[in-house]
Amino acid sequence: LSNDVSTASPIKLLCLFLLLTALVIKPFIRALNRKTYSACFWVMAIGATFVLYEVTLYPLLATMIYTRTSYPYLVVIAHCMASANSYRSLRKKEIHYLTSFSLAFFCNGFGGSIVSDFLMGLPVTAFGHPRIIPCYILGWGVINFSPFDFVYISMQNKSSFLHWFVMACEAVDTVTTPMGRISRSARELKNKVTAPLMAGLFAGAGGAGIRYGEQIVLQGNQESHQTFFVALEAAVWRTIGYSMLWWWLAVYKCEHDVIRTEINHCGTFNGSDLIRVIFICFHVSWTMLCATGIADSHPFVWISKKFREVIGAHIVNIFRLGPRPVEEKIEKKE
Repeated sequence: LSNDVSTASPIKLLCLFLLLTALVIKPFIRALNRKTYSACFWVMAIGATFVLYEVTLYPLLATMIYTRTSYPYLVVIAHCMASANSYRSLRKKEIHYLTSFSLAFFCNGFGGSIVSDFLMGLPVTAFGHPRIIPCYILGWGVINFSPFDFVYISMQNKSSFLHWFVMACEAVDTVTTPMGRISRSARELKNKVTAPLMAGLFAGAGGAGIRYGEQIVLQGNQESHQTFFVALEAAVWRTIGYSMLWWWLAVYKCEHDVIRTEINHCGTFNGSDLIRVIFICFHVSWTMLCATGIADSHPFVWISKKFREVIGAHIVNIFRLGPRPVEEKIEKKE
């Protein structure tokens, strides 16, 4: 498999170009926004995607696998675009573009991986990898300085292909970042139990923590406290779920001689390519389901919520930390 489409035949490249062009301009053609025409359009687009599998499906599958050892341009650039778009959408025109460039990088882009690398005592990949800074400049630039603001407007339009494609690529980055930090920590640190798990947790939820601090603590945006806190809590539980599974499959099993084959890449603790693709497809699917309103939340978040509702209340009543509040004592006397 390869994600290099330049080796494909000129006819297939031309068909790919026409397909992408049609997908990008569709939201701006009124006739195609009607339900009947829109449904027909998407059926034809999906059919064309399968027909052109050598320049569509194969490169996408190869990109998922390549996240094991590299930062694919497709994922990194889309992640940078999503970061710049999220911060611009949040702050609108209230902030200078140079400040936006810096804060979007840390708060929405690579804050989690920076926190993870720093606390684990490892070189910060966000600054050291040759692809990240150039890709961020490109992604941030097209969001803020595209002609007629075309890219930003398309990203805000939920009927736009660009909106959903970038969201899917962002979901790939969301799930693979903790996986990568777990594998890297297992390779470079002697502690292969708690260190990889904490590295994955910091990488997956660190960004949400930074966003909470920037908005609530620094900006004093108390009105959005609940929104950012819920996002932080969801990031923590989602990351714990993925980190525990990936650590068990990629680190624990290899470390305890349960499996030692080339397929599982035990030498680098990078895990099986098949498991990696399953993790990515699972997370991308649930991200899309939640975005469309079909699902309410991620399964890991839902499980944690149900656990707190069913068992958590009883645990708190039995093992409550500290004295009960004065209000509760008064209510009991009454």
